[in-house]
Amino acid sequence: MPTFAMWFIDSAASAWGGIYVVDGLGAAAAVAPAIYAAYQLVLLAVRLPGDRLVAHFGAERVIRTGGIVGVGALVLIVVAPHWSVAAVGFAVLGGSLAMVPPQSFVAAAHISPDNAEDAIARVNLANYAGYLAAASLIAGVAEVFGERSMFLIPLAISVLIPLMAGRFATRPAPESPETVKLG
Repeated sequence: MPTFAMWFIDSAASAWGGIYVVDGLGAAAAVAPAIYAAYQLVLLAVRLPGDRLVAHFGAERVIRTGGIVGVGALVLIVVAPHWSVAAVGFAVLGGSLAMVPPQSFVAAAHISPDNAEDAIARVNLANYAGYLAAASLIAGVAEVFGERSMFLIPLAISVLIPLMAGRFATRPAPESPETVKLG
């Protein structure tokens, strides 16, 4: 679920962030690509040293902290009185989500070391499901309730990331029958 949530939110930010600030907050059309660029640049800036952060603090703590920051960023986006405030929210949101995808693959491989390929394929299915769900749900919400409501569903879903961060905790690999000591 945290992976689905991340990709749902990423899809919302990538596909709908520009529309939100232009149609919902009255920004000039030229602002839309800058919103996306800020989101992606901060995501990259966090992901580059991300392995060191995980090595130092642990995956669970990094994901939980990022998730909490992401919830705050989405609150900022939803209540933004001006597009410039939403732009800050989108930039912070990018950084908050940065480590979920790589740590999702690591966690999947640890959960099922003998079937890592299948586990990683399931992570990719969560990616696609999140993207597709966001595309249709956000369009529907905007159509019914207006552009200002576009990020209410991503906000609601975002709480799953910090709540489920324990799934990213490093667990010892199960012992194989060959390594189990008898008597």
